[in-house]
Amino acid sequence: MVAYKYCNFLPSKSDYTLVTASVDKIELFENISLLKPLVITSYPSLIGSSSMEIRADFSSDPDDSDAGFLGTAYFMFAARDAKDHSKKLSLPKCDFTEGKCFEDIDELNKAKLRFEIGAERKLEKIEESHKSLFKTPPSQEESEILHKLYLGYKNFKFSNKSAIDNSEIILQKPIIDTLVEKTLLMHSQNRNVHGKVFGGYIMAMALELAWISAKIHCNYKCFRNICVDTVTFHKPVQVGSIASFKAIIDYVYLEMMHASVEVFNNINGVNTLTTTINVIYLCDEPVPLVVPTTYDCGLKYLEAKRRSERIYSHF
Repeated sequence: MVAYKYCNFLPSKSDYTLVTASVDKIELFENISLLKPLVITSYPSLIGSSSMEIRADFSSDPDDSDAGFLGTAYFMFAARDAKDHSKKLSLPKCDFTEGKCFEDIDELNKAKLRFEIGAERKLEKIEESHKSLFKTPPSQEESEILHKLYLGYKNFKFSNKSAIDNSEIILQKPIIDTLVEKTLLMHSQNRNVHGKVFGGYIMAMALELAWISAKIHCNYKCFRNICVDTVTFHKPVQVGSIASFKAIIDYVYLEMMHASVEVFNNINGVNTLTTTINVIYLCDEPVPLVVPTTYDCGLKYLEAKRRSERIYSHF
């Protein structure tokens, strides 16, 4: 609603439309209590030529958002032609002129600061995308990590010692063995204003599966979600199609677990990747390690390791 309000048009009464490109990050610094109010304050934090970032802050105190601060979320929207989504449309520029759009100097300064933070985040994301392991090879240090993990797991797997004699065998598991899947038919009641399946429904189903995979992996111990790190909507999901959800635990460090979910849309027998989600959980105690045993799992392990290390520094 904030994104549409900024553009000064409604979803059903314009040639414009706003498509959710991604949810860049949802960070929770405190547990959200069902016994306290939840206040969500949302505002633009970056405006590009045809895309915008909307930030949402969560608080438990209606009178003082800073005192009851719980976390943040970042949403990326792309402006498109309502009939032809491949056609980009220009967004209005944000006017920081005092007295025109901002009557209060404090609000003006806050808006400027938000946009400065948004610009820094954009540069960080561009830098991270250039370093992605799906674009550039792993560093020598990362390659050595994978080699060491593989040799260690291979030695344990082919060891003559039993699982009872060697506890380390029990404390690690191949990433592929953490896989949890489900397949769903996409019904019309979950469609959005564009006639496709609502991205929020896809997110909910994916996050539920990620939680199940984490719960099984940590042997049903207690844990909490500390970050939904990047939800990317690559392609829309068609109503009436079959969607496959695949969740794995691809990195563990002490009490931290990283789960990733891929959503595939099956149309006429062809699987197409539509959505990817990364989630980080924090357990009450250390959980079994995971080991990559294929190159694909190795890249996912290193990507998850990078994400987790960035988040872990905050906690």
